[in-house]
Amino acid sequence: MVRLEAQITNPRGTRFVFDVELNSYPSLQKDATKVSEATLNITSDDPVLQMSEVVLYDGGEVLFHGYVEKYSVSSEGNKRLSCKGVENLLQYRFNPMALNACWDTGSFALKYMFYDDISETPGGLAPYVGQLAIANGLFPPGLPYTIYDATNNIVQFAGMGRKSHAGNAPIAQITRNAIQTLTEGTELDDLISSTEYYYRNDDNLFVRPTTTVLGSPASAWFYQFPWKSGIIAHNAFDTKVRLHPDCDDTVKYVGGMMLNEHDVRSVMLDLVSAHECVARWIPDFEYSYFYFEAA
Repeated sequence: MVRLEAQITNPRGTRFVFDVELNSYPSLQKDATKVSEATLNITSDDPVLQMSEVVLYDGGEVLFHGYVEKYSVSSEGNKRLSCKGVENLLQYRFNPMALNACWDTGSFALKYMFYDDISETPGGLAPYVGQLAIANGLFPPGLPYTIYDATNNIVQFAGMGRKSHAGNAPIAQITRNAIQTLTEGTELDDLISSTEYYYRNDDNLFVRPTTTVLGSPASAWFYQFPWKSGIIAHNAFDTKVRLHPDCDDTVKYVGGMMLNEHDVRSVMLDLVSAHECVARWIPDFEYSYFYFEAA
């Protein structure tokens, strides 16, 4: 048996720190195509739920950052937690349909394709949306919406106000390959007088997107949602995966890409492989980081 310290955060945000037993050390994967795993043995009294966030560490060294995928209770009353790395969540996060990236080859760093921040964009290029920003904040396809004001192109998302997962997160709009951060209004009337605004109350979110995207009309934007566009609430659906700040800047994005509801994890790994790079997941206390460099 191996004993490690565990920091476990339940889905409602309650955090516990205690010692746990493992049959062996967590399977830390140097190969990013494989998912890290860990199996923990705890007492049934320990308040750990399914989908709890799990960080395992030895002293100051983090060995695993994941979540409880499932658990079982033995006849003796002990819990056995089967955990996977948070990177596994990326296979359940999907791109919008017809998300394009067809710019001049070799013009910008590959790492821009993986950005996790909706405000970061490649210098001098179109404001492309990063895969981790999509994974952590894109409203799920099929989320109900209504046209609140067709004349002014205002969309209402019922139940996505301050009390929801979206909370007070900054809002951005995706259309094709572009991301446009929107300005929060202080009242709903702000959306009638201005484009690229949103307003939220406790219960609902109202969005008036941009009228043009990269020079193209977006007047029928809401009819495309969510198939060719979408709304991002920054980190509202957080996977706890971030882009490592030391990724290789010298690797340039080459080629064109069109995504059609592909899962984020596959897109990221395919891009790394196509550019002859090697990648790995680096666990830490707050996040697990995606890192890549030239092979």
